[in-house]
Amino acid sequence: MSTGKSGQAAQPTGGGTAATEIAAFFKQAQSSSVQPRLRGVNGTCEFNFEGAGRWRVTVKDGVATVTEGGVGTPADSVITCAARDFQRILHREGNMNMNTAVLQGLVTATGDIPLALTLVGSFVPEPAGSPS
Repeated sequence: MSTGKSGQAAQPTGGGTAATEIAAFFKQAQSSSVQPRLRGVNGTCEFNFEGAGRWRVTVKDGVATVTEGGVGTPADSVITCAARDFQRILHREGNMNMNTAVLQGLVTATGDIPLALTLVGSFVPEPAGSPS
């Protein structure tokens, strides 16, 4: 049951904690093959989540490399938000997507914002409870 408060790793209906789902999302992104939407895309985006750590995604012509911890050269784009808000984006809760989250002030995006939006939109999380 979600508390509706931003930044809390609450248990939503049918899912795990926000931190667990974010980790699964990035694990899935790492294991994905070339994403058609990312062909020709090159860049690095760092995701900082309050309550769920830091993740870094580097894309080279459609192939994503994901590292936890965000260590490395400066990223082209940086996304910062509460873990619960990113979970809402992943589940499209209340029609939430990255654009609306930025406009509502739930997500702070700096640098190459189209790169970040493209990355988040290119990987669709597996439904909770689906086989890995």
